[in-house]
Amino acid sequence: MDLTVDSMEVPVYTEKYRRNGEYSLGLEGGGAPQGDPYQYLETNFGSANAPGGTAMPEVDALLAKALTEFDQEARKAVYRDIVQLDYDNAYKVWLIEAPTLAGIAKKAKGLVWLRSGSAMDVTQAWLEA
Repeated sequence: MDLTVDSMEVPVYTEKYRRNGEYSLGLEGGGAPQGDPYQYLETNFGSANAPGGTAMPEVDALLAKALTEFDQEARKAVYRDIVQLDYDNAYKVWLIEAPTLAGIAKKAKGLVWLRSGSAMDVTQAWLEA
């Protein structure tokens, strides 16, 4: 498998992936609103959600360490270690994308499905009087 990972700000991602369809595959919503990825990492790799039932004590130990680490740089290093374990062990490979279902009022105009098919572009939408 040959792939390139581009990490980008949300507006750039929205323009390139969603609106222009420049990428054939994208990952959305991978972080917590406060900017700290703990919840995302715990949900996806912690014991309660072990992919395929695989025990991952190294990940659990790192997640426990992240909870008690208040130095931001040290915490980033812990998260980096969790992500590296995922890369090294290929715990999850996403092969599906759930379909999106939307209901639209007749007076809503200008809504366009994005090329990714995962959402609608509402930047040009308006309500007919």
